[in-house]
Amino acid sequence: MTINLITEVFTSGNLRQYRKKHKCVDLRALKKWSRQILEGLVYLHSHDPPVIHRDLKCDNILINGNQGEVKIGDLGLAAILHRARSAHSVIGTPEFMAPELYEEDYNVLVDIYAFGMCLLELVTFEYPYVECTNAAQIYKKVTSGIKPASLAKVTDPQVKTFIEKCIAKVSERLSAKELLDDPFLKCYKEKTESVTYYKENGCNGREVEDKPSDSAVGLLTVEGQRKDLNTIFLKLRITDSKGQIRNIHFPFNIETDTSFSVAIEMVEELDLITNALVF
Repeated sequence: MTINLITEVFTSGNLRQYRKKHKCVDLRALKKWSRQILEGLVYLHSHDPPVIHRDLKCDNILINGNQGEVKIGDLGLAAILHRARSAHSVIGTPEFMAPELYEEDYNVLVDIYAFGMCLLELVTFEYPYVECTNAAQIYKKVTSGIKPASLAKVTDPQVKTFIEKCIAKVSERLSAKELLDDPFLKCYKEKTESVTYYKENGCNGREVEDKPSDSAVGLLTVEGQRKDLNTIFLKLRITDSKGQIRNIHFPFNIETDTSFSVAIEMVEELDLITNALVF
């Protein structure tokens, strides 16, 4: 007998690929992704008995960029906790493995540690412990309580504090449900926040720039520049009723994106008034 599994199509690939392509994603989008990942972990960890993913990383998180939707994938290394409420196999990707995992006595909180490392990678564009040349060096640092060097590159104190909560000692680490109630994620529905958590040159993603203007109101212009066969980088310039200009830069994939899906995403991310728009 053959079992066929039919799953959703995620046109933007995994989160690591997407983040490398779109380097100027705003902080609110990162919070939205974080909430969805944590909600997925709550689902796994709330089972009876609980399910541990054990290999959570950006490569195993799938994304539909148009909808801002992410989902956890690749449960090939997942384990079910039984009565002992702890697992005993050393398995996973070294850069994302919690200290207690190396001790072969761990629970669902190893997924929270891995989630913290995912967020660190999303913010800094670096794999955790990139300064190490092999798994043995990573093991030595992790078991000694030494954090990745890239953590020092996180300039936003709120982002850094939230990551530190995720990768704290297991006795101090919060659950996925508790992290969803953290003030850092509670405010993700507020207006778009500027990208100040990490400085990076050569942005390729959406970037919003607001500045006053003396020009006429109600003006909307679009400019485009082709980067490769499938990607066009567009600049949308909007002047509102107060003369405020918004320059919005974003990539458009002619194979996977549609004008409607991009418009919907921009309405959500930029707090545009939907009843004032015509698609």
